[in-house]
Amino acid sequence: MVRRLAHVSLLALVLFAGVDTQARAQDDDAEATIEALSTRVADLEDEVEELSATATAAARPTRVAPSPTPDSDITIEEAIADYPVIEDIRELAIRPGSLVGERIAFSGTVLTIKVAAPGQAFTLGDAEPRRYVSFLQINVPTLDGTTETVFVGYDGDTAGVFEGSYVSVYATVVGTETFDNALGGAISQPLVAAALVTLV
Repeated sequence: MVRRLAHVSLLALVLFAGVDTQARAQDDDAEATIEALSTRVADLEDEVEELSATATAAARPTRVAPSPTPDSDITIEEAIADYPVIEDIRELAIRPGSLVGERIAFSGTVLTIKVAAPGQAFTLGDAEPRRYVSFLQINVPTLDGTTETVFVGYDGDTAGVFEGSYVSVYATVVGTETFDNALGGAISQPLVAAALVTLV
């Protein structure tokens, strides 16, 4: 009887050790999965920062002769009347060529803003490059809850506008701006020439 009890105790100990080993293996697998996912999230965050930095590096300011003050003394009332809100920004993102010359308005969050030093300008535009005193990249919400990024060339006052600011843009579609991402691939975003950018 004592031998049998010892045998049963030994069997229970072996089974418990097996279950404990399985539980540890599952914990190790879960930890490895969480670590892999955390690494992937960190990699994606780095990729987003690199894309933004690459876009910024793509548009380098160049020296230019001073240009006359832009003819953009437009009031907010005039802008609202002359620049209709685009119903779905995805139309611009997917088909910018079909909207060239159209006046549009949209609102979104500033992803990037760069202002050239006095006597310098950014040259933007694939088909017909033009110089701008500043450029912004705006993340615009779409009807399906995603966002599209729009390049904005602007010669007006950007005082008080920073990355993360929410702005309204009143602009004419001029085409696209293409630049290389951190991996060397080309990214093309719609480009508009803004008559007015206002904080919301």
